[in-house]
Parts: sequence; C-alpha cells; structure tokens
Amino acid sequence: MFYEFIIYIFYGLSFFVLGFSILLKDKSFSKLDFLYDLNYLAIFAIIHGFHEWIELYLFFNMKFMINQELQKWYVFKYLLLYLSYSFLLIFAVKLFLYLLKINLNRKKNYIINFINIVFGICYL
Repeated sequence: MFYEFIIYIFYGLSFFVLGFSILLKDKSFSKLDFLYDLNYLAIFAIIHGFHEWIELYLFFNMKFMINQELQKWYVFKYLLLYLSYSFLLIFAVKLFLYLLKINLNRKKNYIINFINIVFGICYL
C-alpha cells in the first residue's frame, strides 16, 4: 500500500512539474513558431496530474464510499481524463500541422477544436 502511494504521488507530481515548467517558461525571446502551442501540452499535464491524484484518492477510499458517491467520482475522473487527452490531441494536431508547414487561421483552429470535442463525445 505504501508503494502505491509513492507511485501515484510522484507520478502526479511529475505531470504537475512538466505542466508548470512549460507555462512558467519565458517565451518572449524565442523564435520558434510552435512554442505557444506547448501551452496545450502544459494544460494536459496539469489536468492529468489531477487525474492521477484522484486515482490515488479513490484507491485508498473506495472501501468507505457508497455506490452513488463512487459513481460520481468515477464520472468526474473520466471527464478529467477526457479533457486532458483532448488537450494532448490538440497539441499533437497542431504540432503535426506545423511539421507539414500548414498555417492555421482562427477559423481553422476552431474547427479542429470542434472536431476534437465531437469525437470525444461520441466515445463517451
């Protein structure tokens, strides 16, 4: 039980460190075009860190919860998981389009985000 606690704590903490190190980095002097798209990766990491800590909470308190409360926690856990992976998908698509040298305007950016949400809702 102690090993699971240590694994979940440091696994969630590593995602938090990744996310906040990207968000707090000074990007004003960089000449890379895709640098601001790394914020999607940072948001993924922070939300996924929360997800891992919710897993830790459920791991230790599952025996003491009633089914309705446990069901609400699982719904919240899977919504966080969907949200975190949707930000990772947006980052991956933007990086892929950057590698293909396709510039996105604001309208195309909204279309990509909308398609991500539709596919995510279909798989829930």
